[in-house]
Amino acid sequence: MQVAAKDGRTNPGFEDVDLGTGSSSFDHTQNGPLGNTNPGNQTEPTEVSNSDDNSSNGAAVAGTAEKSPRGAVIVRLDRSISLPHLVAILFAVSGGLSIFISPGPILQYSGSVGLSLIVWFSGGIVNLLSALCYTELGIRFPEAGGSYSYVLQTFGSMAGFVTLWGYIILLVCPAWALLAYVSAVYIVQPFFSGCALPLVGVRLLAGAIFLLCAVLNCINVKYISKIQIWFSGAKATAIVLIIVGGIYEMALGNTENFSQPFEGSSTKPGEIALAMLSSYFAYGGWQVIVNMMEESKHPERDLPRSVYISFTLIITLYCLTNMAYFSILSHTEITSTDAVGVLFISRLYSPLTTVISVLVAISSAGSLVAVVMGHSRLLFAAGRVGHMPSFVGMVHQKYRTPSPSIIILSFLTLVMLFTGQALVLMEYISLFSALMSVELQIILLYLRWKRTNETPSFQVPVIIAVLLLLFHLAVLVLSVYQKPRQLGIALAIIVSGIPVYWLAVSWKQKPTSFTNFIDTLTRIVRCTLDVKKTE
Repeated sequence: MQVAAKDGRTNPGFEDVDLGTGSSSFDHTQNGPLGNTNPGNQTEPTEVSNSDDNSSNGAAVAGTAEKSPRGAVIVRLDRSISLPHLVAILFAVSGGLSIFISPGPILQYSGSVGLSLIVWFSGGIVNLLSALCYTELGIRFPEAGGSYSYVLQTFGSMAGFVTLWGYIILLVCPAWALLAYVSAVYIVQPFFSGCALPLVGVRLLAGAIFLLCAVLNCINVKYISKIQIWFSGAKATAIVLIIVGGIYEMALGNTENFSQPFEGSSTKPGEIALAMLSSYFAYGGWQVIVNMMEESKHPERDLPRSVYISFTLIITLYCLTNMAYFSILSHTEITSTDAVGVLFISRLYSPLTTVISVLVAISSAGSLVAVVMGHSRLLFAAGRVGHMPSFVGMVHQKYRTPSPSIIILSFLTLVMLFTGQALVLMEYISLFSALMSVELQIILLYLRWKRTNETPSFQVPVIIAVLLLLFHLAVLVLSVYQKPRQLGIALAIIVSGIPVYWLAVSWKQKPTSFTNFIDTLTRIVRCTLDVKKTE
């Protein structure tokens, strides 16, 4: 998107953003202090009159392409995500692989079988209620960007940019690299039983897996949504395999761990709180779903239903899986390993160990595909409102995917993966998630207070929103208690986004050499990737 500078030049790079509302000259959310949330009333964008926009390539766009009043073709993200796809995505990303690796810390802090199962169930309910709060925000703002967009439209331009900055460095890229790495580890592990894994080989395989997932996300959202069902099926198959094995062992009489389920339960509030903290994060990852509301066919109807359906499945299956673990494994065995699922299968029937490893690897890849789809919409949304160069907010004319934003984030992820920084930064994921949870609960309550005249189709009771705010504040305090040094570093990284904002967004009179460089880069990206700006 080109913006006329004061000296008459056009600047296709970082747009002129209104510091009060976070809107740029082409932003469609300018009605009121929080923007117009009704996509049906959005104004048509001003089209760039470059020759390539009006060429036959643009005119040949199919699907959701429309014509603006000036006759130029408008390209939008495809509304291709239906209810089954939302459920599959939520099932894949909620908790990721936590059910296969996380029971240890929860059992260690809770102290007993019975209390650990209660903690797992409670953590699922808290995440369900939190997801319903996100659902209300997603229905209020049914557009790409999710949490970033909510902060931008509520607290303004700088707050939105700093949130985006933290998301990319502390959550998005480390999470992508970690999922690719875990998938590679589970693929390689059966071939190196009892031996150290080749680090370079694992990273190369992880890079290949990640690139495949990124390319798939660049090609077609409809295709990704369909194969996501198969990825989720792999995760469900692994879980059901463990549950069936547990039922079989219990039928044989292996119920010793359930004879006195609450024996050894912790009575220390601090340990119980840490168990709840571990359980809360064990279900995390579902937040990504609100980033894709612009591509949901019926967000107001399907988002609440998908949350209820997926969390009912997840909570039930996770609790049953933990019960299955206790049918074979002892307290010590569960707390001393970070691969509980594989250990359980090896004890149940060792020839199935390779099968469960492959299923877990596929599950990790499925989670990776889903988060790449969701997280890339953050950067894409930033490109549309002027927090990134305009080409970042463009989509492929044929496939309707935000390929520039995916490519940029993929490059950063590969750098983190091969330098080892992803494993360092993964310690900050829970801290940043806790910060964002508090911020979004405040946004929800603020909107309830300031926009009393609006009644979205779905609302959570205010008391639930208040209680969740208190809970997330407690989670944040516990996270700080566990990792005080990491919090300081995380805050320093987040605050470092402020000078970047001043230079990239607030500073209007940029040097001619810089604007010419961004102008050339934009033309190269548009021609090379066949992308076009959206509404």
